[in-house]
Amino acid sequence: MFDKIQIKPCFRRQGNKYRLKKKIIPEIPQHSKYIEAFCGTGAIFFNKQKASINVLNDLDAGIIRGLNLLKIASSDITKYKQNMNTVENIKHFYDNHENTNEDNLMFEIIKTNGFSGKPAQNSKEIYNKYCPLKKIKNIDIYKDKLKDVILISKDYAEVIKEYDSEDSFFFLDPPYENTLKSFGYAEDKSFNYERFLSVIKNIKGKFFLTINDSPYMRELFKNYTMESIEQETGWGRQSATAKKTRKELFIKNY
Repeated sequence: MFDKIQIKPCFRRQGNKYRLKKKIIPEIPQHSKYIEAFCGTGAIFFNKQKASINVLNDLDAGIIRGLNLLKIASSDITKYKQNMNTVENIKHFYDNHENTNEDNLMFEIIKTNGFSGKPAQNSKEIYNKYCPLKKIKNIDIYKDKLKDVILISKDYAEVIKEYDSEDSFFFLDPPYENTLKSFGYAEDKSFNYERFLSVIKNIKGKFFLTINDSPYMRELFKNYTMESIEQETGWGRQSATAKKTRKELFIKNY
C-alpha cells in the first residue's frame, strides 16, 4: 500500500503522522474510496497508494488553502523568491509578499513553521531560517499526488456521511485531548469525543483512528480493536525539557 515515492508533507503541524507512516499504512485494508476527515499535513495520504476517489478534509482553512495552492501554483522554481536563506529575509517576505499563487504558497509553508508547532500569526513568531524552497523543489510530486483529489473544509460528520460506503476507508486523526486553541487548528479542548464516537460507530466502511493514549480514550473506544504504541516526538530533539516520546492509541473497526 506504500506509494512508490515517499515524501515528507509540505506543511508542518504538531502531531502529524509522518513518523508513524510505516506502522499505519501496512494496516490499511483494500478500499476504493480514501477519506481523511482531519487531514492535517496529509502525511499518510502522501505516502500511500492513491485510491480511485480521495478526499482530504480539515476545518483548518489554512491547511486546505495550502493544499489548493499546491495544486495550482507554478512548477517553475524560478517564479519563487530565492533569497530565503536568513530569518530576516523570511520575516520580510512574511510581511511583504505579493498576492500570487507562488508567494501565497511560500507564505503558507512559512506560516506552519512557527515555534513549537504553532502556526506563526505574525513575523515576530518566525524563529528559524527554514527555507520554503526545500519543499517547493518537490512541487511536481505534490501536484501529481493531489491531482483529482477532493479538498474540502467541513464538519467531519458531514464528510463521513457523504463519503461512507462499504468500499470506504477513513483515516481519522482528530485533535488530541486538551489541544490548545492557540495552535489554530479549528478545534480546541472542547472537542466532543462522545459525539465523534456516535458518528464513527455507524460507519459502513472501515476506519483507522489515532488518538492520545489515556484512560478516558481507552474507556470510550473499548469496543474496538486497540493497540498502544510509544512514538518519538519531534520536539524532544529541540528542547532538553520537552517530552521525548508520546503514547498513542491505534483504534480500528476491522
